[in-house]
Amino acid sequence: MINAKQIPEPSSFSKHDIRAWWDNIIELGLNIHPDDDVAEIVMIATGEPALDFSACRKLRQIMDNIQLAVGDMIYDIGHAAYMANLGYVKDPKGPDWIKVQHA
Repeated sequence: MINAKQIPEPSSFSKHDIRAWWDNIIELGLNIHPDDDVAEIVMIATGEPALDFSACRKLRQIMDNIQLAVGDMIYDIGHAAYMANLGYVKDPKGPDWIKVQHA
C-alpha cells in the first residue's frame, strides 16, 4: 500500500513540472484520472486499496491544485504521460498517437 511519503510533490504547477510529476506517479504504478476518486484505486493482483488514507488525502490535494493551476489541461497532460509510458508519441502532423517501433 502506498503512503503519503511515497507520493511526490510537484516541483511547481507549470505544465512541464506537472508532466514530470505525472511521470513519477506512473512510475509508482498508479493509473489515476482527475475525475476518479483515488480511494477507489486498487491493486490488480489483490483487489486491495492501493493507497492508504494519508496518500489519498495528499493525492487529492495535489490533483486539486493542478486543476486550479491548469484547468482542463490536466486531462491533456495526464493523457500524454500515459501514452508516452505505453510507447506512443504525438503525431506532429495531426491529432493521432503513433506507436514507437524499436529496432
